[in-house]
Amino acid sequence: MRKILFVFITLLCSCSSAVTESVSQKVTFSPVDIEDSVVEYNDLVDLCEIIPLENVKKGMLSDVQKVYVTDSSFYIYDDGGIPAVIKFDSRGKYVCNIGAVGHGKNEYDYIDDFAVSEQNGTVVILTEGEIVKVYDMSGKYLYSKVLKVLAGSTNVYFKKIISVSDGYVCLTDYYGLEDGYLLYFFDKNFELISRRLKQDPDKISRVCFIPNPMQANGNNVYYFDFYKHTINILPFDKSDECHTIQLYTDRMVELDDIKEKRFLTHLLDYDFVDAILCLEDKAYLNICINTYGYALKVDYNTDVVQAYMGAWLPELETYQKGYLYSVVPPDEFLQYFDEKPIAPSGLLESIRSKSQHFIDDFSEMSNFVIFKMKPNK
Repeated sequence: MRKILFVFITLLCSCSSAVTESVSQKVTFSPVDIEDSVVEYNDLVDLCEIIPLENVKKGMLSDVQKVYVTDSSFYIYDDGGIPAVIKFDSRGKYVCNIGAVGHGKNEYDYIDDFAVSEQNGTVVILTEGEIVKVYDMSGKYLYSKVLKVLAGSTNVYFKKIISVSDGYVCLTDYYGLEDGYLLYFFDKNFELISRRLKQDPDKISRVCFIPNPMQANGNNVYYFDFYKHTINILPFDKSDECHTIQLYTDRMVELDDIKEKRFLTHLLDYDFVDAILCLEDKAYLNICINTYGYALKVDYNTDVVQAYMGAWLPELETYQKGYLYSVVPPDEFLQYFDEKPIAPSGLLESIRSKSQHFIDDFSEMSNFVIFKMKPNK
């Protein structure tokens, strides 16, 4: 799994049922000169710690989808084989699984997404597109609830869920619904508060390739609309506000673009957005231009966009409490110790020095490791 680079985009927006959106800036990207733009790993982040996860049968990972970090624990949603939300402590020791696959009231058929509410002391698993299974932080089942939401006469099914300070936000997709919205805001008891970001019923549904297009920081919700290529910042408690950053103003992607794999070719100077991660004051994006990988950093205070090429970083799953976290599979981790490693010198030196205490017992049969990193100012 190799990531060339990323861009972080921070959003601070919200929209009411009337959906008032203000486009505050237009960001345009241009290809950069490779020779002038190569950056090293340590130019972007400092690797603070590498945490190997314990090798136990119930805690073995294979396809990580999402990570949530508290002061004392890691909660990881893994979708390889049997889907599970697995809890590890801060040192990587396995603690428990949250729920299990099955048909009991405390079980789920599959996992759409999950969220952790530190304020409520709960872990929430979204399943079947409309059911939330609620557990305490140790995995004890508390209750279930059906999120019965209609768009006209049609049930709304959700794909993603996040927790914010005052409640939850669920994300649906483009379904061509006349009265459909993308974001649905719920209070702490999962009572619907508002619908925001109106869907365009004339547009086709499109698969989002970004793992976590909806993110949260405090009470702010950050949503990257993969269809329109806009960054939307929504304060949870201000339903009449929405700060939208428009990445292009040309036209919407059409079905022929997808069939011919044109994607954004005719819309902007980049071809494909692969990932996005939001910080308080900036955002990072992984993009591809003519098969080359780039990182874009967008500073929201100065409206400055910086592009880099040639740097390598692990895949970033989350930004929480001032740190970046990446969950790295064992085969990829071992590549740092090859005679010709894939990583640049700055990354290689940091990884080797911070893994000396466990590398002698590490193999491809080991569990994943967690990189904890601090963004450079």
